Amino acid sequence: MINFFESGLGEDSVKLIFANTSSRAFLSRSARILDRFGNPTKSVDIHEPFTVEMKYEIKKNIDGVIVPNYQFHTATGVCGFVANAPNLKEMMPGFYNARCVIPGNIMNEGTYSIGVAATTYIGSKYQVNYYERGLLTITIRDPKIPDAYNYGYCQTVPGILRPRLMWELTKDNS
Repeated sequence: MINFFESGLGEDSVKLIFANTSSRAFLSRSARILDRFGNPTKSVDIHEPFTVEMKYEIKKNIDGVIVPNYQFHTATGVCGFVANAPNLKEMMPGFYNARCVIPGNIMNEGTYSIGVAATTYIGSKYQVNYYERGLLTITIRDPKIPDAYNYGYCQTVPGILRPRLMWELTKDNS
């Protein structure tokens, strides 16, 4: 795989000039991270959502489904999770935007690299059209303000994910 990156776009987005010579059906054009207002960013509050966006081109008809996906890794290289676009069908040639919204209160504080990928699935077979590990970087900031979830504990919380889950507590009268 040979990649060239265009400079001068600022550090919040990357434009791919040429990607993966083995895929003649797919061309990644750009990738970036957007805050909840749609502005490019590299840092978000832990409570705020953000969007990962890839712009790409499907260059010809194929007998499969090209699925954009993002792989989130910690600063130590541990894969936290992979997000795939769901329920896709075969798409006609053209230009596409793939946006994935990561809700607030899912990821723990820290810096994460985001791998940008596209995979073609044909039946039970697949081909990776494009994958650039660590193409994007996002820092999740915890303001460490006392709230109903941390009970005043404003220290670093361990783990990759820190979701706010639904809880039900009842008194057991048995």
